[in-house]
Amino acid sequence: MKVGLFTEWYLPIRGGVSSHVDGLYKELKRRGHEVKIFTKRSKLRKERNITNDDIVELNPILPLDLPILPPSGDETLKVISSYNLDIVHSHHAFTATPLAGLSYAERLGIPRLLTNHSIPAGKHDGYFWETIGNLAYPVRYYISKAEVVIAVSKAAANFISFFIDYAPIKIIPNGIDTNRFKPNFDKENKELRILFVSRLVHRKGPHLLVKAFKRVIKRYDKVTLIFAGSGYMRETLEELAMSLNIASKVKFLGDVPDENLPQVYSESDIFVLPSLHAESFGLVLLEAMASGLPVVTTNIGGIPEVLEDGKEGFLVKPDERNIADALIKLLEDKNLREKMGRNGRKKAVEVYDWKNVGEKIEEVYKELL
Repeated sequence: MKVGLFTEWYLPIRGGVSSHVDGLYKELKRRGHEVKIFTKRSKLRKERNITNDDIVELNPILPLDLPILPPSGDETLKVISSYNLDIVHSHHAFTATPLAGLSYAERLGIPRLLTNHSIPAGKHDGYFWETIGNLAYPVRYYISKAEVVIAVSKAAANFISFFIDYAPIKIIPNGIDTNRFKPNFDKENKELRILFVSRLVHRKGPHLLVKAFKRVIKRYDKVTLIFAGSGYMRETLEELAMSLNIASKVKFLGDVPDENLPQVYSESDIFVLPSLHAESFGLVLLEAMASGLPVVTTNIGGIPEVLEDGKEGFLVKPDERNIADALIKLLEDKNLREKMGRNGRKKAVEVYDWKNVGEKIEEVYKELL
């Protein structure tokens, strides 16, 4: 098949959607399909000299880097039609480029589907989002052009259901390359390493982790907290660590290049994702599980669908006390760390490996043809 993946974000722009699209792209290529990635032109890609003949960069209607701006009309339509695509697969339901891809595919008579990767921030009942879904007619109009909708979790499926009328929804989770992310169960760190990998933004809860770490240090001091990622909260987190007198135990790596990320996981002992809300899945959880790390994460959104409390890690309330208590249990019990780490690795291989996830997505493509 000739497959077109439409996404607002792609490497070197980091995030769950771009990582998912990259993983799916590689798996579809491995299966023998011809794949093109359609995304808006990026100065960052040019600056970092990232070239790939399968990336088709589209010009926005205005020379601005904004996700609300669609790619330019007739020019983009001609570009897409020149590839004679069999399938158009758009990623993320609420940005312009994937929605434009659905619209152009309909005009060209190409079978099309959409993957929803998101859930909303905050807590609102179904009536609220049903009302928003009806009022947001332009978005609903373009989403309705998808013949099938994939959601990465039940939580994501429930959210997107407020914006569609007839398209069936299939739940297919994120995938992970378990050959790339591997465990190192033989490591012997002088100080155990707690790892956070994500953007340093409020909804990811890094401030809760720093406060929880202060509690941890009082009980178990042979430990280091490592933050991998960038974001507007970095300076605040550094100041918080200093005010709590734990700065010497907290390391900020900044953005870690993709090729170095598996090593950062494999050299760590525990993974933490203390998200507050709007977490539809948490792709970094799969990276940690595939790397054999026990996980401490919050019981919100789609996270409870990814791992089971007490088996691959701990699901806790998003507050510093509960996060600290879970970390202390793992720090003080090596056998528990190894057991949960091996359980996570097993689940990553059997359920979330891209070979399994890619096969399910490929079956949806075949159903549309």
